[in-house]
Amino acid sequence: MNEKKRRIREFAMDLGVDDVGVAPTTDLPGTSRISEMLPDARSILVMVLKETSSCHTDDPLAAMNGRLDGASFIRHCSYRIARFMEKTWDAKAITLPYAFPMALGAAPRPAGIVSLRHAAVAAGLGTLGRHNLFIHPEMGSRVILFGVVTDLELPPDPLYATDLCINCDICVENCPSHALDEPGKTDVARCASVSQPTGMAANAKFWARVLAQPPDAQKKMLYSGEYFNLLQTLYMGTQYFCFSCQKSCPVGK
Repeated sequence: MNEKKRRIREFAMDLGVDDVGVAPTTDLPGTSRISEMLPDARSILVMVLKETSSCHTDDPLAAMNGRLDGASFIRHCSYRIARFMEKTWDAKAITLPYAFPMALGAAPRPAGIVSLRHAAVAAGLGTLGRHNLFIHPEMGSRVILFGVVTDLELPPDPLYATDLCINCDICVENCPSHALDEPGKTDVARCASVSQPTGMAANAKFWARVLAQPPDAQKKMLYSGEYFNLLQTLYMGTQYFCFSCQKSCPVGK
């Protein structure tokens, strides 16, 4: 193995990362903005972290807390790995957001800098499933993906040779919003209507209702549990409350 790649992999694994792969930054779906943030980018390092059991408890608040823990941990790991690459080889290394911030502009919907699931496939870490999520050969779909883009030219990993999806359609049958009915596509609007009950759309609808009410009713709405949940989301970031497709996938269990 290439010496730089070996050392980066060992450093990441010592931090607690579960798997590491490398992909070139060219010809990746959903990665058009890489050249804007790092014009001389050569490689994208993709890391996989297995979610803890708390992420899949039936208690939605405990599950969300588990995912917030994971998001905090991968931010720490991303920063440490980028610092290691910069200090060791005087490289440029840019960490990629796990979810937010996103770009919201001329695009029809918010978009991340990089499609990490496609990058993970390109890095030889696994394949995509019927649920359009990434599947790792050992950990399945219950993983968090994160990455670092660098100007170091690291040897890419070969693509994973076997399709890991068993086409059981359990994910499709378990989707409460029917967002997976069309193969190869996730209906984002349908998904968000269930998975993000306190997201941007819910916030806009709430304030539209508030503005249509008389002052006394407005005051009552601002002290409601509904508004508290919306406010909590604004402070902590968008809260996802549906992971049925991920939880129901039998691969890697």
